[in-house]
Amino acid sequence: MCKIIIHVLYLMCRDTALFMLPGLRQIRQRIIGLAFGARDVSVGRFARIHSAHPNPKANLKMGKHVEIGRGATIDYSGGLHLGNDVFLADQVRVYTHSHPVDGPNMNFEDNPILYSSLTFGDHVKVLSGAIILPQTESIGKGAIIGAGAVVTRPVPPFAVVAGNPARIIRYRKMQAQNP
Repeated sequence: MCKIIIHVLYLMCRDTALFMLPGLRQIRQRIIGLAFGARDVSVGRFARIHSAHPNPKANLKMGKHVEIGRGATIDYSGGLHLGNDVFLADQVRVYTHSHPVDGPNMNFEDNPILYSSLTFGDHVKVLSGAIILPQTESIGKGAIIGAGAVVTRPVPPFAVVAGNPARIIRYRKMQAQNP
């Protein structure tokens, strides 16, 4: 019963402009955190977090300190895990399902849907307008996805990728921190 109430509240705060008012934004963040079992989550205005197609395996897990920018679209139909300290900037698109163009039907949207799970490691940054497609499968720890990139394959840890399709530009050099 409690999960149903939280889900209804989530739908209300996701689709109602009332929850964008300054005094109600913190309540919106808390409801979204409860709906997805996350702590310290920040979700921007007009961001949509949803399962685009019914799937019994659809689930979303969020770590601590997850930030989702304005106008982002997050689809968790195939299963999505966001690690700790993940930042998804404004207008980012994340998809975990696809409609295969090869199949029995001429209209590819009538073909059976393919679901793919997707995992983001800790400390991942996805910059504005990037698109993460279902066949990506994983984005490694500390990776950075450039603005406007279209990611079509797995991204290794600490890689910096950009372009369409996204390619590895370089790897981040991690420097030892002074204690």
